Amino acid sequence: MSAQLLNNDCFFELSQPSLLTRITHPALNSHNVSLWLKRDDLIHNWVSGNKYRKLKYHLRHAAQQGNQGIVSFGGAFSNHLHAVAAITKANGLYSVGIIRGEYDPNNPTLLQLQKLGMKLHFVSRQHYRQRHLAEYQQTWQQRYPDALVVPEGGSSQYALPGVAEVVSELRQQLGHFDSLVTAVGSGGTLAGLVYGVQKNRLTPVNCVGYCAIKNGGYLTQNIDDLLTQMNAKTGGYRLQTDYHCKGFAKVSDEQLAFIEDWHQQTNIAIDPIYTSKMLLGLFSDIEQGMYDNQTVVALHTGGLQGWQGMQYRGMAKSGLAIPPFDKLC
Repeated sequence: MSAQLLNNDCFFELSQPSLLTRITHPALNSHNVSLWLKRDDLIHNWVSGNKYRKLKYHLRHAAQQGNQGIVSFGGAFSNHLHAVAAITKANGLYSVGIIRGEYDPNNPTLLQLQKLGMKLHFVSRQHYRQRHLAEYQQTWQQRYPDALVVPEGGSSQYALPGVAEVVSELRQQLGHFDSLVTAVGSGGTLAGLVYGVQKNRLTPVNCVGYCAIKNGGYLTQNIDDLLTQMNAKTGGYRLQTDYHCKGFAKVSDEQLAFIEDWHQQTNIAIDPIYTSKMLLGLFSDIEQGMYDNQTVVALHTGGLQGWQGMQYRGMAKSGLAIPPFDKLC
C-alpha cells in the first residue's frame, strides 16, 4: 500500500505499511528461530526507515505550531540530516543543519543536503558536544525563531508515536512474535518500540536494542527519559552494547564479512552504520542460544545512504554494491 506524503513533490510516494520478509538462513534452523525483517528501508529511498517514522510527528507538531522550518543536528554523513533535508523540502519548509566538523566541498552527503536546500552551519567538535543542552538548543531557536528545533537523531517525545506504529503494523501482519530488535544510536527508536508494545498491550514481547556506538550504556537513561515523557513505563527492554564494531561510523572486518554473507543469503542490502551491526549481534546471540524457539522481528532502519560516507572515506570493501543516491527527481 502506498501513502502520499505530499502531492506536489514527485519523490514522496511512501510504501506503508512496510513489507515484512521471512528470512531463511542456516544459522536459524539449529536454534528453531523464525526471523522476520521489517523492511522500513523500503518506505522511501531518501527518508527511509526510522528516519521517516521519527520525523512524522515532528512535522505534524511543526504544522500545528505554524513553524516554517526545522533546525537539527548531525555529523557530516548524517542519515538523520539527509532525511530532514528531503522531508522538509517535500513539505515546503526550510531546513538548517548544525554539523560537527569542517566543511568538505567533496562530501557527497553534504552536497545532497545543499541540493535539497538545507542551510549548513559547521561547528567545532567541542562546540557540538553541547547539542543536547537546552541552553544550546535555545541559542539556535533564537537564531531561527520560526523553526522547530529537533534533537540529534530526531529522538524526542515526538519520535515515539511514529516508531510505535511499527508495532501496530506487526500486530496486523504477523500477530504473535516473541522479540523485537533494532539498532540503537540515540535511543528514540528503541523507546518508540517499547512504547508501541505497551500501547498495543503486547508486554510479553521482548524489545532488544543493539548499540551502534561504543560505551552506549548511558543510553538507558535517554530511553527511560523519553518513555517518561510519554507517561509510559520505563524499562521493558534490553540494551546490548557488545556489537558496535569499533564504534560509531566505523566498521570491523567481522562486520564486513557478515554484510557480504547476509547479502549472499538474502539479497537484501543493509547499511554499515546501524542495521548490519544489529544483525551481526542478533545472529551471534542466536548462535549462543539467547533466542531459541522464538519468533523474532528485526527492524531494518534504512540508512543505506551511509554507504556514501564509507565509500568516500575508503572504508567500503571493494565489491560491495553501493546504492546510488546522487539523483534528485
